[in-house]
Amino acid sequence: MIRLLANVPLATKLSSVTTKSIYRFYWKGSGYVLQFTINRRWQTIRDMNTKARPEIDFDVTIYGEDWDQDSRVQAGETVGKIWGDDFQGLLRDEEGDALNRVQGLIRTVLEIRDFIGGADHN
Repeated sequence: MIRLLANVPLATKLSSVTTKSIYRFYWKGSGYVLQFTINRRWQTIRDMNTKARPEIDFDVTIYGEDWDQDSRVQAGETVGKIWGDDFQGLLRDEEGDALNRVQGLIRTVLEIRDFIGGADHN
């Protein structure tokens, strides 16, 4: 836990505190990453230091492990050119034409959804 004492001059300049935790898991048998991000927010440094209950929200993100690198657009290029005619640049781990590649991505998303949805039942 990060601590910033309330009597430190910097603490009086801050109005709220947020911490972010990121957990990444590589989805087996695919090139996709499942990322969970949890944000915890306190209204004041004092609230955080006294272990007051924070506001908590989270999100779940699915992305290809190479998408950041692959989606960099060079001068004069368009995103469509980088992705390829059949999305082979974007959905490299999927096979076939654009429809098959997108269907493969959707299958993976549904598998992940079913896994997360079943996690509270196990």
